[in-house]
Order: sequence, then C-alpha cells, then structure tokens
Amino acid sequence: MAGINLSQLNIPKSEEPVKRKHVVRLDELSDSYSNPDKKKESLNNELVKKGELKKPESKIEKIDKQLEKVEKKTDRLIARSKSITDKVEQSNGDNIHDTTIHHPNSIHTTTLHHSRLTASRFDFISMSPKKLPKQILNHVRDRAFFHNGECFSSIDTYELITITHKKAHHLSTQISRMELQGWFQIIKSSSAGHRTIKIEPEHYGIQR
Repeated sequence: MAGINLSQLNIPKSEEPVKRKHVVRLDELSDSYSNPDKKKESLNNELVKKGELKKPESKIEKIDKQLEKVEKKTDRLIARSKSITDKVEQSNGDNIHDTTIHHPNSIHTTTLHHSRLTASRFDFISMSPKKLPKQILNHVRDRAFFHNGECFSSIDTYELITITHKKAHHLSTQISRMELQGWFQIIKSSSAGHRTIKIEPEHYGIQR
C-alpha cells in the first residue's frame, strides 16, 4: 500500500485558535479548601481592579444639592431685578430736566382754563349761540329785572326744555356748572323747576 501524503489532502484549517480548557490542579484545589481567607482576598482584589463601588447619595445630600441650585437661581434673579431697577431710576433721573421744562406750560394752560371760567361781557359775546350755555344765558338776560338797585332774573326749567330740547337733569347739571363760573347766584329754587337768581347786569350787556 502506497503511503498517504498529508499535504495532498484538502482539509480546511480553522481560523479560530483552539481554546484549551483550564485544568484545575490538585494543589490549587487543595489550597482553596485549606485556605479560604486567601480566596476571599483574591476576590476582593479582583473587585478593586474592576473599579471601586460608589457609595449611594443620601436623601439629605440630594436635598442640599437641590437647595444649592435654587439659591443660585434666586441670586441671579435678584441681581437681574436690581439691574433693571437701577436702569429705570437712572432713566427717571435723566427725564427730570424735561419735566421741569414742561411744567410752566402746564401752569399756563391751567391758568387759561380758569380764566375761561370767569363770567364776563367778553365771554358772553364770544359764546356760540347754538351751544347750551349761551341759550341759558339768553334765557336769563330776557327775564332780568331790577329791584332795590340790584339785578335779578329767573330760570324756568320747563321753558328751557322746550327751547333747548334737553332733558331736565342735563339742564340742572349745566346750570350748577354756570353758577360756579360766576354767571349768576341762585337765591331761591322750587321743586317745580323755577329758580330765582341774582346777576351782574354788565356781564349780559344790561344797562342800569
């Protein structure tokens, strides 16, 4: 029988290395049984090599960290609010000069407004005849009379309603306003809507 050439056989080679089983030596086994403390020490050393276990945080530590975050956030908000307040105060301080400049103008306007509230012959003539105040004053002038050297007149609410086509409460409000302006002085009034008033004839162009 001819000899077989092993190189001619097509036997696939395995790429993975052959794993060898760990053989437990009798001396190692007997050592583990005879010296258990050494085995524990070996396990502890392996745990240390893998990494030390972290101690879990307690609830108090977690609460402390949360409170620290809240305090930092509160401090940032307070600092921001203070910065905004400082800017507003600075802006108000810059506008003080402008306010001082416009203040005399407001006084002047108020003075002119009060001057228009003073009854006079000029104001009587310059009033629009279609406006309610002039209609009331014409009514007063037409009913004027003298008594003991003084000039009086009367206001009839119902007659004014017919002339002006205004309601009684509207007329009453306007009459009270005109008394404050100095056009007349109410010396007697009745529930029937009749008022006796004292006037200055010069305001109405009435000759004594």
